[in-house]
Amino acid sequence: MTLTTRSTCRIEVGESPLAVGPLAVVSESLAARREARDLSGLRGTRSALAERMVAGPVAVSGELVLEPSLAELARLLPLAMGTSAADGPGVTLCQLAERLPSFALAIDRGAAVFRYHGCQIAEARLALERGAPATLALSIEALTESLAPAGSLSPTVCEPGAPLSLSSSSVLLDGVAHEAARIDLQIENRMAVERFASGTWRVDLPVVERRVRLGLTLPYDAAAQAIYAAAPRATTASVRLAAGPEELRFDFPSVRFETPGPAIGMTAPLALVLAGAAASTGAGELSVTYFH
Repeated sequence: MTLTTRSTCRIEVGESPLAVGPLAVVSESLAARREARDLSGLRGTRSALAERMVAGPVAVSGELVLEPSLAELARLLPLAMGTSAADGPGVTLCQLAERLPSFALAIDRGAAVFRYHGCQIAEARLALERGAPATLALSIEALTESLAPAGSLSPTVCEPGAPLSLSSSSVLLDGVAHEAARIDLQIENRMAVERFASGTWRVDLPVVERRVRLGLTLPYDAAAQAIYAAAPRATTASVRLAAGPEELRFDFPSVRFETPGPAIGMTAPLALVLAGAAASTGAGELSVTYFH
């Protein structure tokens, strides 16, 4: 018996207008969840009747968790946002769009290659904190799952590059630089996931609503106090991530922060925890520029 381990597993993105390719994933949980429904009813017994056990709908969903490099993050963000367009030599601009691109995922799990079609990103969560690499969690909804023979996925070894960290970041609020102890960025695409029509598999995944959030933990100082005093006034925000000559910049034209205010602990320094909701000013809640 051949044992399947992490070193033999591979994940690759395909069937997408965006070039993504293989991914270096920390963990994944994508699966087709099949529901069996008991329609036995009241028959004078506690036993289930075999012919009254029917197959229910199949929901395909799960999560990919990565510790991305800057280039890997730049390739994945358009899947959660909708579009990417070249803006000039060495510059790629990504903006929010009404429609999300659909893509396929192939996961080599040793005994078979699992292929997921009609995938869309329901939520992308990027987190950076001190002393740890950045993490990107992608919640994925898909239409169908199919199986392919073992070894049918190309044996490409992924070379993602060095992972991002908080030390490579900078934050501007209303043009003023702040030191952040933690950064959280969330793009939520709320979908109608119960679209099964007359079959057991989903027929589509329409996106009905979008929410973009920015969370920051700042050392409580005079600059942070100015943000606290101004809340919940709309604030412009910019988060920059750098890796050598490359840079990824997140621009929020309007963010309203909520905060409970700083609290005194035993030993930890005072911090201001900001939970911000981004809003559109006509050009979208968020734009991302990749300088490479």
